[in-house]
Amino acid sequence: MDVVVYPKGGSITLDTVNYRMAPGDIYDIGVTITDGAGQALSGEQVQEMVRNGSLRVTDSRTGSVVNLSQLATGNFRVTGRTPGTCRITYEVIQNGEAVTHASVKVDVAAGMTQGGVATRDTSWWAQK
Repeated sequence: MDVVVYPKGGSITLDTVNYRMAPGDIYDIGVTITDGAGQALSGEQVQEMVRNGSLRVTDSRTGSVVNLSQLATGNFRVTGRTPGTCRITYEVIQNGEAVTHASVKVDVAAGMTQGGVATRDTSWWAQK
């Protein structure tokens, strides 16, 4: 059996694994994406990944619980809309397929005290 070894593609790190907020609250998900040499990409480079389809950021509830928008820093802003739970998922795409992902669970409820669990969630991928 042959073993194929691919070069390191990079990593994606989110600053939080879950977050809670009330409708109208705002949370900016901190994300760091590195290249194969371990160098962090700029906000402009992350924006380009979204534009060219190599980074897909989605809301599991398609806007019914939160609004999602990308900032100039490359981070995404989450604004609470209505009570519920959703996941904001970041997927790195190669050749039309997700090669790694990371996500933040977001709970929205009236009167909720804003805050989250600041845990670095890092995923790596190989360049195929």
